[in-house]
Amino acid sequence: RKNKENEKSVQFRLISLAIFLDMLLFVVLMEPLGYPLANMLMMIIMYWLSNGKSWVKCILTALIFTVVSVLFFHTYLKLNIPMGLLGGIIK
Repeated sequence: RKNKENEKSVQFRLISLAIFLDMLLFVVLMEPLGYPLANMLMMIIMYWLSNGKSWVKCILTALIFTVVSVLFFHTYLKLNIPMGLLGGIIK
């Protein structure tokens, strides 16, 4: 029984580290890739870390959330968010 408790603790620490590294990757890639691509990549990695089964659902969810958040922050609130590679397409 003690091994199972220890195993869960180790798994939790590894997942926590992976989530932290994913957030760090998001911040680092925000400037060169831009918010939309960095956000989609972060959401796909988070889905993979949470043992998601359907990749179609993952990509659709990441795409819809990214489009809605860009529309809200960039278009509606008029905030300058880094667009990176999509800077020429989205103005």
